[in-house]
Amino acid sequence: SDLSGYSVDSLVSCGSQSFRENVLITHHGISGPAILQASLHWRAKQKIKINLMPEKNMSDFLLNEKKSHNKKEIKNLLTPFFSEPFLLQFFSEHQFQNKSIADAKDQDLIKIGSTINNWELIPSDTMGYDRAEVTRGGVSTDELSSKTLECKNISGLYFIGEVVDVTGWLGGFNFQWAWASAHAAATSIRS
Repeated sequence: SDLSGYSVDSLVSCGSQSFRENVLITHHGISGPAILQASLHWRAKQKIKINLMPEKNMSDFLLNEKKSHNKKEIKNLLTPFFSEPFLLQFFSEHQFQNKSIADAKDQDLIKIGSTINNWELIPSDTMGYDRAEVTRGGVSTDELSSKTLECKNISGLYFIGEVVDVTGWLGGFNFQWAWASAHAAATSIRS
């Protein structure tokens, strides 16, 4: 909870899908646009991967700092990228030792960098249906006319919006689908 409200630009991967957006730490866990996008593809007990520095190979960065005879502590080298409270929690969670980078073993620096670029975790759950941004599933598009959204087997029955098995990314795509499908069905009904 000490980190609640902290966000970091990240690349979040779930299965074969990846999303580059912010990850937000909340009182209940992690959220933010990248996590919400990935949650659409997540299944219970499945790992997600979070690259907290998608623009930089952090193992190489730390090893290069050591080669340059830098005497700073590892956390101090990382504070331009992350807040100090985040680093304290991250180091504690992964049992990383903070020491002068000159005194650190290469394998430890590689492990720290690798964890920053490939943090794997298994979420315990989602926040549930009542907090969902979008829903997945619904009436199969195979059962509907792609032009009118009328049910192919029952004349006069239409399905639109999120009740149909169409799910868009965050950012208004689901609203657009709701409006476009409603327009298609209404135009057909009016005719």
